[in-house]
Amino acid sequence: MTNTRYSSSIIVLHWTTLALILVAWALSLYRDYVLVPANNPHHALVMSLHMSVGLVVWILTVMRLKIRSSSSVPPSASASPVIAMLERSVHYLLYASLLVVPLIGLASAWIRGRPFVFFGMFSIPSPLVTEWTSPTGKWLEHVHMDAAYIFLALAGLHALAAVYHRVVLRDEVLSRIVTGSQP
Repeated sequence: MTNTRYSSSIIVLHWTTLALILVAWALSLYRDYVLVPANNPHHALVMSLHMSVGLVVWILTVMRLKIRSSSSVPPSASASPVIAMLERSVHYLLYASLLVVPLIGLASAWIRGRPFVFFGMFSIPSPLVTEWTSPTGKWLEHVHMDAAYIFLALAGLHALAAVYHRVVLRDEVLSRIVTGSQP
């Protein structure tokens, strides 16, 4: 029998990851547009929270990929092989982004000598000794931000596709990832 839904653990990880990404994005916007200039006393705290949430997203993504690799995945709802390939491609790009974007952000911070402080509970000092104004660190920060916005665009495309399936096609694709829904 073909599984028509994702497992409960995948569903919980999917929506938890979404919530955490929205928190990380809100923190970065708050840091960049409200806590200007960077010497604001709350800047370091917000940056630490942003990085902590990013690490949690990375860990949840690794867990999700491990669970997904050992469980059945619902087949594509599309009859078109091209659309099915596009669906898979967007999923792969989303997963790759969820793994790479936090690592680029951490690299940017460490190259510039910043420690990683996990929700104020412990700190991992930068293993690199460089200047705060490191051009490589600044470049990586821009790469991190650009990659994050590319991820958000892909996630938006993913969400629009789900809405399209629900509203226009009136199929049950969305119910595969919503807890309590049965096709």
